[in-house]
Amino acid sequence: MTEIRQYTTRDQEKLKKYYLATELQKKQTRVLHALQKSQSAKRAWQAGLVGIFGLHYTSLKAASSFSTTLPTILFQVVLWSAGVGLVWYQWLCKKYGDKVRLATDTIAQALAEIQNNPKSNAWVMVNDKDEIIGTVALKCVNGEGQIGLLTGEEARQRQMLVQNAIRFGRTNKIQVISKWDQDSKWSESPL
Repeated sequence: MTEIRQYTTRDQEKLKKYYLATELQKKQTRVLHALQKSQSAKRAWQAGLVGIFGLHYTSLKAASSFSTTLPTILFQVVLWSAGVGLVWYQWLCKKYGDKVRLATDTIAQALAEIQNNPKSNAWVMVNDKDEIIGTVALKCVNGEGQIGLLTGEEARQRQMLVQNAIRFGRTNKIQVISKWDQDSKWSESPL
């Protein structure tokens, strides 16, 4: 059984826990994506490869056969690649965690501030254990309602939350309701 209720400051810690858990589920995918796109990681990896091959260039040139030197070079390349990947992965994991915590604090603050305007409000969807499983906010800006901070694992949950926000807007004579332009939630790739 789920329930949608108005967000209160008592929900702040539960909300932070919910957002952190939701975003940390996406951590590995997002960090690996950021690692793949990182130009600095690519340059460090390439510089190491040049260094490894540079160190072995003279021995390769002098060797009559690559059979003794090549396995050593391949081992060093694999070791270097794994090391660079691990260091960058760890650094990006920390960076991701810091950004998620900052975004979570920002969202909790935004939800609390929204309620200062009588035509704005925020809601949480909770399960039977009173755990937050979705959120939505409607803020009134210059007479226009803007929906944002929408979360929920299932499409049906998100739909119910949006419908709740629209009903609230209509009750408060807000005629135009749109998506929150600058939703302070995170982007697909917060790194």
